Amino acid sequence: VYKRQVNTSLQQLYIGANNIDEIGTSTICEALKINTHLKKLYMSFNNICEERAIAISEFLRVNTSLKLLSIYSTKIGNSGVCAIKNALEYNHTLKRINGIDVGDLLSDENRQIRKRFLTTKCCKK
Repeated sequence: VYKRQVNTSLQQLYIGANNIDEIGTSTICEALKINTHLKKLYMSFNNICEERAIAISEFLRVNTSLKLLSIYSTKIGNSGVCAIKNALEYNHTLKRINGIDVGDLLSDENRQIRKRFLTTKCCKK
């Protein structure tokens, strides 16, 4: 019988420039929903589209350890940015996102998110 194992020591994961497909993104996101140790995730240069960004936003809603998400050179589009923005209303541990225009996160309507990102100095005025 296969026993599912959970990694308890991995704190940084670099999976950039791997041409990760939909199945790979979904698998990673499902694993990150239950991961409580990963602090930094680098997914840049992976052709992440809007649909994959929505999968990322779903794990961000429940992940309680991730502090940095790097998604440079992705094509998540407006709906992907909105999905991630909405997830941040639930996720209070993520402090930095590299690779998307966080201007949408800094609107007056999102004061709590705005305050968190400005106080962690990941955004410059």
